[in-house]
Amino acid sequence: PKSPYAPHLERALTAHSVAAHVTAVGEAGLSASRALPSLRRELAHRGDFDACLILLGANDVLSAPTEPIDGMLEALRALHVECRSRGLRSIAVGFPDHPAFAASGLRGSGALAAINDRIRDEAGADGFIDPHGMLPRSAHWSADRVHMTAEGYRTFGGAIAAPVARLLLPERRTE
Repeated sequence: PKSPYAPHLERALTAHSVAAHVTAVGEAGLSASRALPSLRRELAHRGDFDACLILLGANDVLSAPTEPIDGMLEALRALHVECRSRGLRSIAVGFPDHPAFAASGLRGSGALAAINDRIRDEAGADGFIDPHGMLPRSAHWSADRVHMTAEGYRTFGGAIAAPVARLLLPERRTE
């Protein structure tokens, strides 16, 4: 499904005085390395955006957990460059604490935090949101341990609203 947290984020942003129309470009299984054409198509087709949140790369990492993440970071940089070249604010979202990362050995060892640190430092975004701790319950994750449940998407959309609002409206404090 196309990022089902988008409508929940849109609703939650209103509580932070941000009137927004949130559109999702991603789809289940999309890797960061294959996302640039989809992003370009969406930006050309729908046009009028102010910001772009990019939460991608988990499929790249999970498909090759022992490989260096440099290729994934390069793909994320290209996505953020594309957004910024069109005058959009670009926001990178790190990886949540996801059961598939635990199964691959990336969670708990500090590796997931290190990946998020590299996304924050190297993706070339205007801002970064670390979703650590936003989806702590197993009820937030589907049986495939990769995708969120309806409750997970609802929770995630609500949880990232405050950090998104702070990045979009830095002159205003949001709780």
